[in-house]
Amino acid sequence: MTAMPIINWYFGLLDLGLITAYLFLPLVFFGTLKFIEENKYVELSLGLTLIFISHILTFVFASLFVFIWFLFNIKRFRLVNYINILKISLLVLCTNAFYWLMIVKMEWFNEINKPHFQTLQGFPESTMYIEKNGLVQVFIILGLGIFFF
Repeated sequence: MTAMPIINWYFGLLDLGLITAYLFLPLVFFGTLKFIEENKYVELSLGLTLIFISHILTFVFASLFVFIWFLFNIKRFRLVNYINILKISLLVLCTNAFYWLMIVKMEWFNEINKPHFQTLQGFPESTMYIEKNGLVQVFIILGLGIFFF
């Protein structure tokens, strides 16, 4: 990730947050292994914090990866491991509070009105229902696809 052509490519894309987050992914992998084997959580919480500061979407995928890795090793966990998972979560949330608290404040206290959608001529009003409840339909289609697969 630190090769000059790759850095040049991401600099050209103006995606330095993504490449910075990719630089911290090995720390997350190492921290996850260290947590599973020795129950030490400092590396994992530091890696997740640095990824959160760099790039939010990479943080979501890294957290999902760590969660799935924890699920595969759930038989090895004791009560101390669960307490340390709670410590990791609190550390990451508290160290990044400067970011997500501002977003929560903007979302809750700013009154942003959505623009009014005009229906196209010839389309009934019920076609706008799909736009409003699209997530439910995506999950239904995904569930049916998995079921029939």
